[in-house]
Amino acid sequence: MGIANSVTGIRIVLAPVVAILLFLPHVPYNLVWSAALFVVAIITDLIDGRLARAYGESGPVGGHLDGLADKLLWNLLLFAFVFVGIVPFWFAAVTFTRDALATEFKSLAALRNVKMAVTSFEGKAKVLLQNIGIGFGFAGMLGLHYGWLTVAHSSMALNIALICFVVALAFGLINFSKDLSRNFRKVFA
Repeated sequence: MGIANSVTGIRIVLAPVVAILLFLPHVPYNLVWSAALFVVAIITDLIDGRLARAYGESGPVGGHLDGLADKLLWNLLLFAFVFVGIVPFWFAAVTFTRDALATEFKSLAALRNVKMAVTSFEGKAKVLLQNIGIGFGFAGMLGLHYGWLTVAHSSMALNIALICFVVALAFGLINFSKDLSRNFRKVFA
């Protein structure tokens, strides 16, 4: 395993830790630790691809691991946000279903040697908005819990998080529909 995949592995390991910390109020500053580890996970997402290209480690395994790490971090946090009351369950279920279908479709394409675009504008926008939304979600929770923000400001942060999540879902659906329309016949031929 190269350095890039190792960095991606760090994100895979951090994902459940970040989510679980939200449910451990007896851990001092659990929300702060969760938010800080989320930032570390996002930094690994920013550098793993660059490392893979710099060290000639780009390949299908790394691409699949990166997507798995992104989806694991996002979906675990999204469902954690459901349980702390920030996101409605139906939204998390729809988002999870979209991610599962998109991942399965890409896996089938890989098994049939169908080359699909690794990334797109919509995919990048989706991940960016998800991360911004999670950041605002943490800001709202931290602001309320520790009194760093007024209730109005915390509520505004949580509403911005929801808007980011909804727009990210829209980008994700657009991206998935483009992948389907371009590659459906090749994958299911």
